[in-house]
Amino acid sequence: MTGFKPFNAILWHKKGQSLTGHQPATRRQNRMSISLKLFSPYSLLRGLSSQSASQLAKRTKLIHRHGGDYLFRAGEHSAYTYFLVSGQLAFEAPTGLLSGHLSAGDTAAAEPLPGTSPPQVSARCLSDVACLSVDSALLEVMLSWGRDPQVDVGEVGAHTATAADDWMLRLLQRRTFQQLPARILQAMFLRMSPVSANSGEMLIRQSESGDYFYVIVEGHCRVIREVPGHAPLVLATFGPGDCFGEDSLLSGTPRNASVQAQNAVKLLRLSQADFAQLLGSAWTRRLGFDAAAGRVASGTARWLDVRLPSERAGRHLPDSLNIPLYRLRSKAAELPAGTVYICVCDNGRSSAVAAFILAHLGLEACVLGNGLLNIETTG
Repeated sequence: MTGFKPFNAILWHKKGQSLTGHQPATRRQNRMSISLKLFSPYSLLRGLSSQSASQLAKRTKLIHRHGGDYLFRAGEHSAYTYFLVSGQLAFEAPTGLLSGHLSAGDTAAAEPLPGTSPPQVSARCLSDVACLSVDSALLEVMLSWGRDPQVDVGEVGAHTATAADDWMLRLLQRRTFQQLPARILQAMFLRMSPVSANSGEMLIRQSESGDYFYVIVEGHCRVIREVPGHAPLVLATFGPGDCFGEDSLLSGTPRNASVQAQNAVKLLRLSQADFAQLLGSAWTRRLGFDAAAGRVASGTARWLDVRLPSERAGRHLPDSLNIPLYRLRSKAAELPAGTVYICVCDNGRSSAVAAFILAHLGLEACVLGNGLLNIETTG
């Protein structure tokens, strides 16, 4: 692997300096449909530096709702923050009683909506309404970065043509990263270093010790598991905004698969020590056996045993699902949403990796304490 542009040329740059050295293509210019003038009435957005505001504008939508529609409902989680541009909203308590109203131009309309997450009230449109819609995780991170007058968020993903290819936005929309405070995200990005690899180059190798956590900025990678006597098995393909390498760092075990560049790739990587300090504990939600068994008995959770069938044959929890860790990414789509998966292994290490994988894929998961050791199970 070889280095590419210095990190501050990818994510941050000093004012007045160009990241790319050329003007963005017309197609990319069309993406900035939100005028920065629309940000001026809102104190939170005015706190951004000019470059950060420009970047946020590229990822902000002006949405419209008709009278009678709901902008958001009480108790429902949303990934977006709203700013009222025009129209009038009524706020309703869960009982249906009116608790207040808001009109564009009011002093209170300068604040973001909803005020809490999840919202305690519903917002119903009393007239046709226009709002700025901003990804909440991205806004929080940019607010954290943008207050330094010397450092601005740069042209993140400037090489891409569509919002779907924006690696940073895709990363921050993952549940695992939305759970992290902005200060942790900021520290993570600051400590990451850029690397690149050519097509066919191995980024990590199966059975080696874990040393880095990776995020793909550009290009695609293949996850490959090698089994003696058999052809290598491609488990998954990752693209911009995807991450890998956490399995070994969370479990403290050797790499369980190889990752190969499918084409020329650019990545950011975080060292093992920084990963442990910033991310390891934040991504490991553990339950004691009694609490976990109670959740399973109530029907709100299921045991998910991530050991090999041969390991599970000796002792296991009754009625537990069994998906070996190495197959979890490819099988996760078969798991129904709406339940909590309590990941189980012998010592809690592999199950910590499993819980991260499921959360990263949008499912709710946690870990059974320190594993099955000293727990009575079915033989």
